[in-house]
Amino acid sequence: MNILVVDDNTEARKLLAELLTQAGFSVTEAENGKQALEILKNRKNFSLIISDVLMPVMDGFKLCHEVKSDPEISSIPFVFYTGSYISSEDRIFGMNLGADDYIVKPIKFEEFLKRIKEIIHKGEARKGIGEIKLDEFAYLEEYNARLVHKLEDKLIQLNQAYEEIKLKNEELGAINEILTALNSSRDLTHLFKQISKYITKLFNADAVNFYIYDAPNNALNLFYSFLKTGDINPF
Repeated sequence: MNILVVDDNTEARKLLAELLTQAGFSVTEAENGKQALEILKNRKNFSLIISDVLMPVMDGFKLCHEVKSDPEISSIPFVFYTGSYISSEDRIFGMNLGADDYIVKPIKFEEFLKRIKEIIHKGEARKGIGEIKLDEFAYLEEYNARLVHKLEDKLIQLNQAYEEIKLKNEELGAINEILTALNSSRDLTHLFKQISKYITKLFNADAVNFYIYDAPNNALNLFYSFLKTGDINPF
């Protein structure tokens, strides 16, 4: 049985191909949907197409739509195997395109193998079990909606990453100021005040207390207390 594996991630694609080969399948690889269609023009004897969704040139949704719209290859069972488009809306859209299954990563290979074998068996018995449930207009509308949703997710992730980087930069700046104060200040009171000011800024604290460890008595003695107002109370 021949399987066409479509994924732009070379490492992931070759790993899956190797596992399927060890399971007794003959595997052909494609880097994206466009390359997969080129292969399908010359070879139509595939028992199954396994495709990622997020790929350059032509993604998995577009590939599935093209396959299921072509009478010569529409009978080939189609399975999405993705770790990016994982919402219930993504799955529904994929199944409405005519896919026979929508498998989300990660999944144990034993379970994955069981599911694709069942699909291949059903495909051999019924030829073309996947059914397109969207007309061209509905397909384009939902396809664009899926892309916009993914773009929104990416923008949220980028914003979160920006905020994290901004916070890290603020922390590094405060630490640098503390080190500068340690190297430049000769007045102990001024030094503690400067350090406390940067610590309150770094951790958004209302007060900073300095303690001296009394080893013989195993105790902490309060040495300085710095309030956010800027006051230092020596003890």
